[in-house]
Amino acid sequence: MNFLEKKLSKIDNLFEKYNDITDEIVRYDRLWISVAEYIHPWEYSWVFPKTYLMFDKLRNGKIVNYNSVLEKAITEKNIHKAIYLLTEKPWIFARKLHEILEISGKQQLSILSTFEEVWTKLQVKNLLVMKKYFESIDKQEKRTIINKKWKIKIVENKLKK
Repeated sequence: MNFLEKKLSKIDNLFEKYNDITDEIVRYDRLWISVAEYIHPWEYSWVFPKTYLMFDKLRNGKIVNYNSVLEKAITEKNIHKAIYLLTEKPWIFARKLHEILEISGKQQLSILSTFEEVWTKLQVKNLLVMKKYFESIDKQEKRTIINKKWKIKIVENKLKK
């Protein structure tokens, strides 16, 4: 077994051992794509089928994970499904609360009461950040948005009074 086959074997064992590793792979997708370019899993697809399938799905954007399902629910304004998913991960619920409230229409009280059920699972510092955010959201002319990959975007604040 050569060096690449040993690496592929370890990765294949990882996929075999942890069935629900897709969230982690999608989180670091660029890293995993770089790994795939180095080890060429498609050349060993008959030996390591799980590894090949995972990398193939990753390269073609076909991995369905928590975030993709949540974003689809939000995009389609399927509030009930979005809330159901968000209650599983309260820290994401906190980050998405404003966005959900904006698209929810008449369901805002229901959403807030659901958030009330899970807020105790959040750290105090996150609650303080949320408090400051909601206190100042309509006072600034511009908003700064920082995504998970630390890219900063400055946009006009549509909520400014």
